Amino acid sequence: MVRLTRKGWNNVLIFSSLAMILIFNGVHQKILGSVEQTGDQVSVLPTDQILLTLDVPGYSIERIGRSWRTNPDKGLEAALLEKTIASWVNLQGIILSPAQVSAYALAQYPDYVVTAWLAGQHQGYTFKIFETQHELIIQDIQIDRWLVLDNQYRPPLLKP
Repeated sequence: MVRLTRKGWNNVLIFSSLAMILIFNGVHQKILGSVEQTGDQVSVLPTDQILLTLDVPGYSIERIGRSWRTNPDKGLEAALLEKTIASWVNLQGIILSPAQVSAYALAQYPDYVVTAWLAGQHQGYTFKIFETQHELIIQDIQIDRWLVLDNQYRPPLLKP
């Protein structure tokens, strides 16, 4: 049997705890594999944030309590605004590589610029949207990520 002093057993506990932390941290990184790659489908907006305001060309959609309103007032129904916000919150796109983006031959200036204001953030989350024949290409400026969406999303996203 191993005879250790109290100080020795404390060192054993400290080093075994550190070893367990390192093991759990390494396993956690391998299980989740949070590295995004080209071709992965990801959410456009951060999923852990609450959307407060959505600035789209020509107007803003703002959260007022549990409902939404437009600024300036467009006279749109609350259900339509809720549908538009739900479309943005649940929106997912496929990550493009820089080579794939250059193949689209996008215009120098975007067709739309949309800013999402999220709870707890001091700056808006800005997207440049380029319209092609069949798809929408979104540049996420914050993390310099390019996404492609099917053109079916255009009406609910930009024109409620």
